[in-house]
Amino acid sequence: MEEALKTYEELQKANEKLKQMLRGWPVVHDSGANHMLRVNIDPQPFTKKIMEEQVLPHFMVLKMTPYLGSVDLETHLKAFEAQMLISRGFDAIRCKMFVGTLTGTALQWFSRISDDMIKSF
Repeated sequence: MEEALKTYEELQKANEKLKQMLRGWPVVHDSGANHMLRVNIDPQPFTKKIMEEQVLPHFMVLKMTPYLGSVDLETHLKAFEAQMLISRGFDAIRCKMFVGTLTGTALQWFSRISDDMIKSF
């Protein structure tokens, strides 16, 4: 139970960091039947094609511990890939969702990637 609480608290902190990053970004809600959320970010490391891919609001990673740099990156990637298979996250969605698993130094590194550099997962 303590481990689950610790993981929950880590995810809450990562979520708060992402919310802070999103503040000030223009957000447009699609008024269609699916009520999808679109966020336009400029500049950003993802290509326009990836950024235009919409994430349904009910889509979520089942359980993902943020990457803190203390575990093997390959292990983190394999766990993420397994969850994306279960959640049916396709390439552009994988790109967007993976950023949410980064924290600390890894997130700082990601934020320095040049514009339009990431074309696929």
